Amino acid sequence: MGTNDTMVIGACGAVGRTLVRALLDHDVPVIGVDSRRWRGVIPDGLDLHRIELNKRPFDEIFRTRRPDAVVHVGLVSSPRIDMEIRYEHNVVGMQKVVSLCGRHGVRRLVVLSRGSVYGADLRNPVLLNEDAPLRGASRHSELRDIVEADILALSLSVREPTLSVAILRPANVVGLRVRNTIVGYLRLPVVPTLLGFDPLLQIVHEDDLIKALRLAIADDAPGVFNIAGPGAAPISVLIRETGGRPIPLLLPIFTPVVETLWRRGLSPAPLPHVDFLRYHCLLDDSRARRVLGYAPDLDLPTTLAAIRERLPDEELTDMFRTSPLDAAIVE
Repeated sequence: MGTNDTMVIGACGAVGRTLVRALLDHDVPVIGVDSRRWRGVIPDGLDLHRIELNKRPFDEIFRTRRPDAVVHVGLVSSPRIDMEIRYEHNVVGMQKVVSLCGRHGVRRLVVLSRGSVYGADLRNPVLLNEDAPLRGASRHSELRDIVEADILALSLSVREPTLSVAILRPANVVGLRVRNTIVGYLRLPVVPTLLGFDPLLQIVHEDDLIKALRLAIADDAPGVFNIAGPGAAPISVLIRETGGRPIPLLLPIFTPVVETLWRRGLSPAPLPHVDFLRYHCLLDDSRARRVLGYAPDLDLPTTLAAIRERLPDEELTDMFRTSPLDAAIVE
């Protein structure tokens, strides 16, 4: 017999931690799963398990706790993580998660993917809906297994008739506790840009993303849902409003600079991510608004304030680790 428990995979990351606290605040019992430790005091009501998805104790949690819903916010896309490790965690791990959900009667599986799977491309329409081609994997190796895991979750769920699967593809996530490429980029005092290019950029506050996740958990509608924030703005405007000073560079100069900084570990993203500094990758979230009842609560100035403000370093986590494509600036 099932329970009302919600399992959060990736519970120790920025998004995972915020989601855990939001669920606990609404009296939802939470099972946390992560291979990383929880920084600070573990909140009351969280049953935290520090394990890998491919280990036997993970299976035992499903067998003994039989959660009602599973939320996977632990997909990784950092280009600095070994490709085989990423594949094992993202793709093989997703196969196991879907299988265990079906075997143990889980009602709902919600997977946090990336809006950057659509890619930044000259051929993109003004807004990308959920049926748009996933071009992000063609130039970004670290996105290939994100795309595969994204599609895999939906395709495998067909074999599990009692399981409803939702895939959330958010725009660039920002927040006080989120440390990712878009936040790091916009916090630079001097921000390199491409001369002659000023693409529109969408950002979504972590609190609005948590709202979307909670709505998706409560609903049973299957499929993919784009999650956007309070509109879009040119990247030059976002740089100015977050206190940075843009330095436009010609592409022939920009290219060797990024390559050199990447080799020395000083750039958050390799060269192919420059695409997101040239072309739009804007999400149409009308399906999430219509089906899930989602709408961002925070306006653009409030969302930008989460980039300008900082918490002490010890309170930051690097959990929702994205590349610039996840952040859709070059995410």
